[in-house]
Amino acid sequence: MKSEILSRADLVKDTLLPELRNRSLGKPVQVVSDFDETQCSTYVFSRRWNTHVPKIKTDLSQEAKRLAHPMCIATARGSLEATSWVAWNRLSRAPMPLVTENGAVLIWPSTKVTERPTMEILATDEQVQAMSGIQKELQAGQIHDLRVPANHEVVLRSERTATVEVRAQEAQSKKGTPDDYGVIIDQLEKMFADRLPLIEIVSSGSSLGIQPRGMNKELGIQAALTRAGVDLADVFLVGIGDNKNDTPLFDLVKRRGGLTIGVRPETEGLTDFVFNGGDEATLQILKIINSL
Repeated sequence: MKSEILSRADLVKDTLLPELRNRSLGKPVQVVSDFDETQCSTYVFSRRWNTHVPKIKTDLSQEAKRLAHPMCIATARGSLEATSWVAWNRLSRAPMPLVTENGAVLIWPSTKVTERPTMEILATDEQVQAMSGIQKELQAGQIHDLRVPANHEVVLRSERTATVEVRAQEAQSKKGTPDDYGVIIDQLEKMFADRLPLIEIVSSGSSLGIQPRGMNKELGIQAALTRAGVDLADVFLVGIGDNKNDTPLFDLVKRRGGLTIGVRPETEGLTDFVFNGGDEATLQILKIINSL
């Protein structure tokens, strides 16, 4: 199906509802979704957590909780980040795990943000050891060897289990500078050339992830659905994302005959429909699904 950029009214009234009714054939909808810029579009930088904390809309959270099947969310955020706990508690529920670190780790958060979640690492032991070594080397000072424009900085994320994440940003405002990532990727590939067979470096737009080669959101989502007891033959998949790095998620949904929806223009050509609205678009999508 050719992608179309639609207004919100077109998407709600003329397109999505009849499309879902015609294609789902009465099956319950299983939503699989990206998190950042899809389920939330507003952030506040927390110096305590040293990250941009998502502000999830109350009505979006309510619609997510109303879904017949718990939403399966795949994020690049770390398995031990407090923001991962927030995302799962506001948007999903047991038995569905949260897919973290771009598919490398599944977590089942506890009731308290301060408690360590139950987790399952999908990467191999060799890959995890490679990631641990890279993290330690960057922490020891190699992060400062990465060259970025004046007044920009590269920060190393912590609270990760099987991947490494760096973020380029303005030193004062902490606003992300994704245009720096092309140069940073080249530097990292040279810095860790001996480990390239085990790793790959992927930009999510807001951050840069060094992750186990072969790990991606598609594999993480498939594992999460299996662990939650979801039989793909019994549900109709709807995939939601905002950027090109969500392509593995979209590909999985398409192969299973589901519907893919982009909520930013960057997904044009990748999804069945594109609606430029970020979390506002996602809110409307969830309302439609709940009205079936």
